[in-house]
Amino acid sequence: MKNLLLLFLFFSTSSFAKETRIILIPGAASSGDQVWVKGMGLIFDPFHLTKYFKNLESILIENGYKVTTCPKTKDQDSRGSIARAQDCLNLLSTLKPKTNFHIIGHSMGGIVGRQILHLNKNKLNIKSLTTISTPHKGSALANFALDKYKAKGIIASALKVMEFTPDKKIYLKEMKMYKRGSRYLRNIRNPYKVPVYSISSYKYFSYFDLLYTPGRFLEKEMINIFATKNIDLRSDGIVPTSSMIYGKHLGVIYADHIESACLLFTKYSRGCEEMLNIMIPHLSRLNK
Repeated sequence: MKNLLLLFLFFSTSSFAKETRIILIPGAASSGDQVWVKGMGLIFDPFHLTKYFKNLESILIENGYKVTTCPKTKDQDSRGSIARAQDCLNLLSTLKPKTNFHIIGHSMGGIVGRQILHLNKNKLNIKSLTTISTPHKGSALANFALDKYKAKGIIASALKVMEFTPDKKIYLKEMKMYKRGSRYLRNIRNPYKVPVYSISSYKYFSYFDLLYTPGRFLEKEMINIFATKNIDLRSDGIVPTSSMIYGKHLGVIYADHIESACLLFTKYSRGCEEMLNIMIPHLSRLNK
């Protein structure tokens, strides 16, 4: 009898035990698990800053979590959310059976996460999706790019040099914003009612004020879209804050779009710290 009990305990704590794994999904300006902006490799590579979730991944591992980043395919930031989601599903299906997955998506990675819920068919044990600075209702920055890339002048030239045009970035049309949000994103379903959480952010100024000018453009685009100034015009320099709220809102942080996921050189920024102050206790609650 004692031997049977020991055998039962062995199997229940090993081969039959469910593993929990955090899945990190990068946003736009990524290629596989790397940061990718055309022409910017010479800036990032010398400092070994090209891994998108280098900081967040190490922090989660330090907190005892097993972490995987997807998608893996290097696509030079060209694919839309469905192709990226299918790439992730293919990867996750190769991991240990019966694994419990908690997905964290930053920016457009949150949309990819929603597509995973839509496409999963309940084959994988996805327990939650948490989004950070995700444009659930679209982003006025997509409107700006779609409106300006065919024009003449410095802005159009810059968009083409960076390949921030709909022929190079399929996701731009997915993210186009209307008064009622993105028409495309409204059609993404969550058939198995997986819990979805969101963290929103706002701040124009970032390191070297890189997001100041886009933030100002976003204000003008938002006013054009909604035909009024009487709306929440806050953004993180890339995504309108009001577009980030979806599912159960965990809170708003003072962070620009880079800081909100501790990207690149922002590991010790206030924005990164504020996100972690929400995320780490949140993951602890999910794993109870």
